Order: sequence, then structure tokens, then C-alpha cells
Amino acid sequence: MNFAKTTELFRRSAFGSVGVPAIIRCKAFTREDIIAELSYLKIPGSPLRRTRMISAWIPRFAVRRIVELPQVEMVYLDAIARIPEIKHGFELFNFQLRRSLGFGDWTPDMLFEQMDGWISTMESRDALEANLAESAGITGRGVKIGIVDTEASERYAQHPQLQSAVVARANFTPSPTDENGHGGHCSTIAAGRRAVSIPNKIEVKGVAPSASIIAAKCLATPMGVGQTSWIVNAMDWAIEQGADIISMSLGGPIQSPDPQVDFIAEHRGEAIFVAAAGNEGPGSATLSSPGHSPDVISVGSLSLIDGQVSSFSSRGPAPDGTIKPDVIAPGGGRETSGSVPDENIYSGITFGTLLDREADKIGNGYTAIAGTSMSTPHISGFLALLLEAGLLGNDPMKYTDVFKSIMMAQRAKTNSMGWGMPKWSMYAKG
Repeated sequence: MNFAKTTELFRRSAFGSVGVPAIIRCKAFTREDIIAELSYLKIPGSPLRRTRMISAWIPRFAVRRIVELPQVEMVYLDAIARIPEIKHGFELFNFQLRRSLGFGDWTPDMLFEQMDGWISTMESRDALEANLAESAGITGRGVKIGIVDTEASERYAQHPQLQSAVVARANFTPSPTDENGHGGHCSTIAAGRRAVSIPNKIEVKGVAPSASIIAAKCLATPMGVGQTSWIVNAMDWAIEQGADIISMSLGGPIQSPDPQVDFIAEHRGEAIFVAAAGNEGPGSATLSSPGHSPDVISVGSLSLIDGQVSSFSSRGPAPDGTIKPDVIAPGGGRETSGSVPDENIYSGITFGTLLDREADKIGNGYTAIAGTSMSTPHISGFLALLLEAGLLGNDPMKYTDVFKSIMMAQRAKTNSMGWGMPKWSMYAKG
């Protein structure tokens, strides 16, 4: 078999198994030929929207034949991606509220006040100086942010922070319902309208509260998992809907080459791609895909309490040696390795979902969560402010490079914090 046409992850999955979920990348204008060959072998194949890719479950007996087809350029594993999860699961939620489960003293007042370590988006947005942008009349108006994540239901779109924000939504998973809540939380961080949660009376507002949201559901189940092919379709659809920014608080195993990286490279200039670095820190080389892509703005997590990179935040370098992440933003957690992440970002979340019910035991459509998933929409919202203000220039092909070059001028880049946290005053000088 021509191993040069397959990724290592695909090869490891194909041998010793009865079959393998795959993404087949075709040479130009040959996709229909591959579909015909799959049909001849009685293998269902699904073209991935406007790409040269096809998703298919390839039985072991057909692997060599498919790979060797002259029209096939590359065969990737259709890998499972997920929302970045801090190790030890629900330890990512506020430690004081975990006491309500019997881990210490608890009083009902905890349900009606802002706990120590809860950082409202009304506060975290100001770390990026979004308040200065708003005082200058810049709130993300006219900019569309594609949230490629777990949510796209009517219930999600009716959240008080999102009712006037969501302009398009579509589901690219087999699941008809939003089970997790993660995408709702990311959406309200990026572009949530001002609201006050009940019963806590905590004020929240997204970084770009006048931006629009395009919601593409590509992760399903209560744990927020999905196939790479779903993510590629979701990105492509969001771009087709006019998304200026694609925000991805998700990650999967890195392949070489990588289907998400290849897709993003092909669509560079159609949108700015922002992705979570991952929550596998503090070790080095712990990035996930597509956060390792050179065409992506990858985002690590900053603890506002400690003023340091969160312990869980994934570090670079990328497999090719590139220093990553690119920037950091508020994501909760703390710097000290092994500590319970008792700093969390408080914002709106989809009603009735797993995280709405489990995170704070209130289930009121607002909650506090930590992770690079929270850092990513902070940067996506910040980019919406820059786009509205025209501070990234006039050439969409160069938006990402301009953003990075301005950060590059601030400080040296490291594999833990990139170039640091962007602020409005760095871009809106004079």
C-alpha cells in the first residue's frame, strides 16, 4: 500500500480492525470517480460540502484498493474530536459549589451570590479592554462569528444573551438535540448581549455584544464529541453563511497531514480561524488539532487571579516546531499545577443542558466554567471589534497575519503564552 497517501493515525486504525472511518481527499475534479468506486464496492460515501473530501467507513478488505486509486490524493482518519476537558472532569467547576455535594460546609447563600473565583464576562472582557472599544462606539456591529461547537437548537437561540444575536444555525451531527451546553457558553462569551442572571444578579456581557452568531453544531452527546468530517462540514457551512470569524473551542488528535489544517489553508482569507490550544497542560507539545495550524490563531488560557498561564492550558511547540499558542485570554483555572481550578468564567449557557444542570446546581441558564474553550471566544469577540473598526486592514487574506504581527511587536513568543494577551490599546493607537 502507498503509505505516502495515508496518515499514521489512519494506518494504525486500519490494521488489525474490521474497518476504519476515513476522510478521502481527491485530486481536482475527481470526487465523483471516487464516489462511483465506493458505490461499486457497496461502501456509502458522503461528499463533504464544497471540498474535495469524502467521508466513508472503509472495510479492511477495501483499504488498499481505495488508497491506491490514482484519483486519491490522501486518506486521513476521520478522527474523533471533543470539547477540551480539564482533567478530573467536573473539577473545572467552582470548588465552593462542589461543597454542596458534601465536600465541606455549604449554605443556600452560595446559590444567590457571586462566589470567589467566578469571573463574570463583564469583568473578563475588560481584560482585553473591550470597555475602551465600546466607549469608542465599537461593539462588533456588522461582524459575524461562526461558533463551531455543540449547540444549534431553537432553545439555544432563545437564550436572553443570544435572542438577537443568532442569525443562522445548522446541525451537522446525527443528534437532533443540544445536550452539552458548551457552545452556548462560548457564544455568550464572544457576542452575548448584556444580561443579569437570576437568582445571582450577576451582570454578564460578551466581548462583542453587537456581533452576530452563526451556530454550527458539529459535536454531540452530553460529553461533546464528534467526527472530524462533521467539523469540516460545519466550518464550510459557516463560511458559506458569511462568517467573518470561525471560533472553535474543540480539539482532536493531530494528523500529518491533517484534514482540518488542509481545509483551513484552502479557505484562508474567507474567514479568520480561531481555535483552542487545548487543556492538556502543563506539559510541552500538548496541543490539539486544529490549534496547531499555522493559519489558525490558537488560544491558551490565562488566570486573571494569578496573572499567569493556567496550569491546564496546552503548550507548544506544534509538531513542526512552530511556537504555539499564539495568544492567551481569560479562561479561568489557576497557575499552580495540580490545584483545583477554582477560577471560572461566568456567562450564559443553553438552558437544560448537562453543563447548565451540573456546573452550579442551579440550572438557570448561566454558569461558571474554566478552560481554553472560554479563552477562544474571548479572542473571537476581540477580533470582531478589530474588524468593525477596520484595524486589521482591507485585505482578508492578511487579517490573521496583521493580528499576529501587532502581537509580535509587543513581546517575544513562548510555548506557554504565545505573544501574551491582546488589548484594544495595542491596535487602536492614536
